[in-house]
Amino acid sequence: MKNYDVIIIGAGLSGSSAAAMLSEYKISVLIINISMDNPAYLKYAPVFPAEKEGIIKEIENYNKFVVQNIKKTSFFKTFKKECAKDLNVVDRRRFSLSFKFFLESQDYIDTRQGLVTELKKDEIEENYSVILNDGSKFTAKNIIIACGTFLNSKVSYGDYAVKAGRHGEICSESLYNNLLKYGIMFKNYKSFVGPRVDGKGIDKGKIKEISGKRVNVNSFKSKKSLNVLCSYLKRGLSNYERKNLINNFDDYSSFNNLIENKINSLQFSNGKINFILYPESSQSEEYYIDNFCSVLNENFQEAIINSISGLESVVMTRPAYTIEYSGLLPGQLKNNMESKDTKSIFFIGEINSPCDYETAISQSILAASGIINRFYNKPLIKFKKNSKINVSRETL
Repeated sequence: MKNYDVIIIGAGLSGSSAAAMLSEYKISVLIINISMDNPAYLKYAPVFPAEKEGIIKEIENYNKFVVQNIKKTSFFKTFKKECAKDLNVVDRRRFSLSFKFFLESQDYIDTRQGLVTELKKDEIEENYSVILNDGSKFTAKNIIIACGTFLNSKVSYGDYAVKAGRHGEICSESLYNNLLKYGIMFKNYKSFVGPRVDGKGIDKGKIKEISGKRVNVNSFKSKKSLNVLCSYLKRGLSNYERKNLINNFDDYSSFNNLIENKINSLQFSNGKINFILYPESSQSEEYYIDNFCSVLNENFQEAIINSISGLESVVMTRPAYTIEYSGLLPGQLKNNMESKDTKSIFFIGEINSPCDYETAISQSILAASGIINRFYNKPLIKFKKNSKINVSRETL
């Protein structure tokens, strides 16, 4: 049984970002995830605010690797003409693989694939044991829980529903039940993931390319041209489709303010409903359809997709779906994302409610800073009063 300074449960964007920051300060970290194939995977649109946006500049002050990875894997920058903000569009697979290589190559980070089922607190040693489903046990003084949408969760669309934290990936019920014993209170959240289509079927003559600037062209050794596309729905929606597609703002806007802003500027243009198509990767033909938020079955989804100009002949490779999961009830965390009632347990990312990527990274910085300052027993990391590295009081 190996002892660490910090164990991070969940290798999504927030958990992986926290590990990267902690390792810079020579704090030993074990990061555990259900699958270590795709750490820091971006399940929504693969976009970040441009570097000139204040939040990205400030993130770089505290966690250089994250912003360097955004810059390194970006292939396109869009401008405000089509989007509410200047954005970096990243190659989703390269972004994740770059994070994977970084985590595995750091002296102070160990990675482990497994399903955490239980936390046990040792009052005498003042540390926690983390137990996996295969019986493996690890200990640490600090625990960061960053399991995102994977806690007691269900994926559904149409009549299909299965216990999962992301389509095709298992969720954790045991950890959820274990955390209840510590007095952690939860509420239900809902998040939407858009569909993917096979880019071979896109009629580029009927679809508009988003204006912007290509970046890192030489670093992507692929003959494929990565273009961000914009198109529109050619027909009106039935009442059933309208109820179950992107007009469900109560759910949709709550999970991602960045996407909400883009919907406000993009959803309607000349009376038409618009969609943005982001290429998955230089190594893939798939496109992710943003602004497409649906709980319809696959046949209905594909019918709507085939009603988008230029997509009449495309094949839907992955349907849109919703994830319903257990996240923290607001009011249980300190400013540094630590539990008010259970010392040295921190919660970051979507477990605190659906959020955009920069908020997830900001929360990782707050938690890592709290651990770093406590580890060295002095305030090595300080935040200015007007710092953008914060979370809403509602979340805390």
